[in-house]
Amino acid sequence: MSRSRRVARFKFFLRHMSQYKRTVYVSACCLVLITSFGLAFLLPNANASSVRAGLTIIAEILGVLLGAALVVAGLFIEQSGQAEQLLRTVLPRYRGLIQTRASTVNRALSELCARIDEGKVQLDDPLWVGWSGKPSSASFRDVVSALSTLVYSLSDLVAVGRLAHVAEDLRRLGYSEDEIGTVLYADGYRVDIDAETFLRILQTALDISCIAPHCSNEASDFASQVFEELEREGVNQALRRLDRSRNLLGGMAFAVGVALPTITMALAVLTIFGITDQTVARPVYGMVVVFTVVGFVLSILSSLRLMGRILD
Repeated sequence: MSRSRRVARFKFFLRHMSQYKRTVYVSACCLVLITSFGLAFLLPNANASSVRAGLTIIAEILGVLLGAALVVAGLFIEQSGQAEQLLRTVLPRYRGLIQTRASTVNRALSELCARIDEGKVQLDDPLWVGWSGKPSSASFRDVVSALSTLVYSLSDLVAVGRLAHVAEDLRRLGYSEDEIGTVLYADGYRVDIDAETFLRILQTALDISCIAPHCSNEASDFASQVFEELEREGVNQALRRLDRSRNLLGGMAFAVGVALPTITMALAVLTIFGITDQTVARPVYGMVVVFTVVGFVLSILSSLRLMGRILD
C-alpha cells in the first residue's frame, strides 16, 4: 500500500470517528510522545528526591484511577440488578400475552418456513442490509429458531402433533439433530424457568423487521404490539444494559484497567521505600523506575480505552 493511500485511510479514520473517540485517540498519542521525551531526556537527570516525589504522584493518580474503575464496576453491577428485577417483574404479563396469542405465533412460524421453502429468503440471510452495505447481526435462522422455541413452550396450547411438525420443518430447513435438540428442548426448558431467556427469545421471535414483510397482517400487528410494549416498559433497554454490563465487566479492557494500575501502584509504593541517593544510581533501581513509569502510562492508556468502551 502506497504512503499516500495510507495517509488517506488515516484521514478517513479520523474524520469518521466520533468526537470522544477522537479526543481519546489524540490524548493517547500525546501521552506516548510526552513519556518518550521524559524517559529519554528528563529521567536520566533525576535524583532521589525527584524520583520519590514522582513515584508518589504516580501512586496517587493510579489510586484515583483504580477507585474510579471500581465505582464504575459498582454502578454497572447495580444497573444489572435493576434490569434483572424489571425482567422478572414483567415476565408474567408477557408470558400471559404469548399464551393468549399462541395460534398467531404458530402461524408466523409456518408462514416464515413456507417463505424459506419457496426460496424467497434463505435461512442464513441477514434480516436486513443497511444503506452502508452492513448486514444485520440477526438472520432468518435466529427468528425461525426463536419462534420454534416459543411454539415448544406453548405445547399445551397448540394443536396435538404440532411439535412433531415443527421438528420436521426444522429438519427440512437443514437443522441438524443437535440444533433441533437445542432449539426445542434446551432453549425451551430455559424459556420456562428464566425471565431473561424468555424475553430475549420473544424479542428475537417477533422481530418486526422480519415478521412485517414476510408474515400475515395478524402476525405483523402482534409483533408491532409486542415491540411497542417492550420499548415502553423499558425491557429492551434492560436487555441492552445487561449486555453492556457483561461485555464491560467480563471484557479484557476492564480486567487490564484494574490489574495494571494495581500492579503499577504497588510497584511505585514499594520502590519509594528503597530510593536513596546511593540506590537511585544503581541500574536495577533505574530499571524499576522505568518500568513503573511505563506501567503508569499504560495504565492511563487502558483507562482511556475503558472510558471509550463505557461511552460506546
